Amino acid sequence: MKITGLLTERQRTVAKALQNYMAVKGAEQAVSVRVHKTTDDSYASMVSGNTCYDLSGTQFVVYETLAAAQANSASERVSFDVVDASGAVTASGQTVMTVGANGYTPYIRLMPGKTYYVREIMAGKGYVLPAGNSAIRSISVTSDE
Repeated sequence: MKITGLLTERQRTVAKALQNYMAVKGAEQAVSVRVHKTTDDSYASMVSGNTCYDLSGTQFVVYETLAAAQANSASERVSFDVVDASGAVTASGQTVMTVGANGYTPYIRLMPGKTYYVREIMAGKGYVLPAGNSAIRSISVTSDE
């Protein structure tokens, strides 16, 4: 919405406030999501407590299309903000999520109402990187509400 024409100073101030309100009101709010990486149950007893295996350091990237994820196209990776538990941005413009010692990536902000494709690009210590479509999972992001 753009308000134009000859306006008084007060009308310009009110018009600017209205435009700002409409921009915020009409904008969708990004939601926080994260990846939880686990070991397949059939291997859990083998890797539990074994220092040869560590899921931390596993890396994931996000794409908006399956084709981009399949091509593992660096130029088509989704750029996102990393946020803490309170929702405060701790890093902007990131394209890679790394699993921590707790098995989770940090929270990232993505727009709701979309399906994204998350691809594993680096396996943790002792693990093999999945090949082809096995490395890709789709997620549908919905609103927090």
